[in-house]
Amino acid sequence: MIISSRIRLQRMLILNIGFITILSLTGCAHYNARPLKRLNRVITPEIKEQSIYFSYYVFKKEDCQYYLDRDVIFEGYQPIQISISNNSEETFYFSPKSLSMPSVPIEEVAQKVHTSTAGRAAGYSLAGLFLFPFFIPAIVDGVKSSHANEKLDTDFNNKSFGEQTINSYTTINGLVFIPVSEYEYNFSFVLTNTKTNKPIILSTKKLRHKLN
Repeated sequence: MIISSRIRLQRMLILNIGFITILSLTGCAHYNARPLKRLNRVITPEIKEQSIYFSYYVFKKEDCQYYLDRDVIFEGYQPIQISISNNSEETFYFSPKSLSMPSVPIEEVAQKVHTSTAGRAAGYSLAGLFLFPFFIPAIVDGVKSSHANEKLDTDFNNKSFGEQTINSYTTINGLVFIPVSEYEYNFSFVLTNTKTNKPIILSTKKLRHKLN
């Protein structure tokens, strides 16, 4: 009787410790979105000089963790934040395809850094065969991982620097992702005047182009 009682107490203790531990593990799946910092100053029509200019910032590992909550550099992608200000009455068109370096679709980057639920759920389920409470965090963790991935997809899409029109006296700001093996310190891209189809080349060596 004494031995049996001790065994039951030990089992209860193990169950309690295990249950508390695995519940804490379900908090691992998350995504904390933070807005990108502003690179260019706000422009207004009162500024007389008609020009278009850009700024850029090459992300480090710490920036990836802070703004993207994921180390995308480790996964093989170099994020570059680009900000283009159109201080003119003209309208321009930008496409990532005009970059002198190949860029990666945002969907590919997001998919690569998704929280994987398959391995974690399998581990919980296997443990659940021996310890029933593990089935509970398997379900909770799956839901949290799914929500985290949805938030990540939305935030990455909002921050991506895709094809777009730059209207007069506006600034666009976003990220492009370059394969680490293809990244170059100096790069350029082309803007196209939507009325005249005349191209303008901006680069890390030529940040501003005067239009008057």
